[in-house]
Amino acid sequence: LFDCMKDLFNETEVKHAFYFSPNSPLSSERKECCQLLDLKNDLHLELLIKSSNLVLSCHCMQIFPSRLVQSVRCYNLHPGYNPYNRGWYPQVFAILNNTVVGATLHEIDDLLDHGDIIDQEYVTITDYDTSLSVYEKVQSVEIKILKHNLQKLIDNSYSKFKPVEE
Repeated sequence: LFDCMKDLFNETEVKHAFYFSPNSPLSSERKECCQLLDLKNDLHLELLIKSSNLVLSCHCMQIFPSRLVQSVRCYNLHPGYNPYNRGWYPQVFAILNNTVVGATLHEIDDLLDHGDIIDQEYVTITDYDTSLSVYEKVQSVEIKILKHNLQKLIDNSYSKFKPVEE
């Protein structure tokens, strides 16, 4: 997912930067092209707010502070089909609870994986799928969603809808 994002942004003429959170599972060579960003650190948060027009979160393990969400357009590419299985490891809980699995691109609000949905897509689980194979399918759908919507996010020209609550 990271490599795809890097390639997509490099294809645009948009000034961009890549950050990773302290808990990020990125490999050390990937972290070399990124900067550490701890959203609990006021200096990091202030820098992000002052220097950004748009923030795209992909598998970030930090909840965005209200101050950031209210100051900058923030979006999340979530490896779950909202509103089902919000939070971490959504494909695991989809398998365990026999609920829908997929990926969602949504606006970030003050709640976890809750904001208005821009795009989402289901992933089919088969009898022979494992958690890893489902996760790989979800990542493929995330890349597809990102490719389809990146320019719309940049231009602020997307449509959205409210998640249908369970």
